[in-house]
Amino acid sequence: TYPFNYTQIIRTPFAVTGSEAESENFTGPDRPRLRAEKSIEHMIDIERTILFGERDIDLTSTDNPRRYTGGFLSFATSNLKNFGGVMTEAEVEDWMEDLFHYTASSDTKFVAAAPLPISVLDMLANARLQLVPSDQSLGMRVKQFVSSHGTLFITKHRLLEDGYTSGQGYGGYMLAVDPNKIAYRFLRNRDTKLRMDIQAPDLDGVKDEYLTEVGWEVDNPQVHGVGTGITG
Repeated sequence: TYPFNYTQIIRTPFAVTGSEAESENFTGPDRPRLRAEKSIEHMIDIERTILFGERDIDLTSTDNPRRYTGGFLSFATSNLKNFGGVMTEAEVEDWMEDLFHYTASSDTKFVAAAPLPISVLDMLANARLQLVPSDQSLGMRVKQFVSSHGTLFITKHRLLEDGYTSGQGYGGYMLAVDPNKIAYRFLRNRDTKLRMDIQAPDLDGVKDEYLTEVGWEVDNPQVHGVGTGITG
């Protein structure tokens, strides 16, 4: 088979009316404030694609097809482990044995976990967890779990916490990633940009938007892994 992925257009528009622009606010002018807030929202939307994106193409409109990029969960299907409730240290070791069976780049993995699995790991293996200095972990709070199979760098990922409103969320998930085998790919000249003054000519105000056309490259599914079903 020949694996492939699409790039997906992500847009975050925002506008300020003429009245808002000329009003005094305790928080300062609205347009600069919105630019800062919406830039964060835009990056969160991009991060959602790497976690939950599903590769697809909508050809309902043949002139303007919509493409959706596949994310980590749609590609990392080789080392799936359902912990089925209470996670034990022996099960973590068993999962790590599979994770490190193929070592395409190194004997380390980055684990993004929901809050509940983080708490369970803290209680299970407190003596084996070491806090990594922030200057070595891009400012993130990361703990290091050392095993004879390899080393996990573990951090909490808040986008895994809430899940869907139906309750079928990701609160019991851990995602093990080999960072050397995953890449951010954007279409040429379509990396994140702030497009200014895109409002219609008759709009009483101004409109800007952040726009990114991005896809994800996930190589060697055997070196990644997903742990699910953790309830305690």
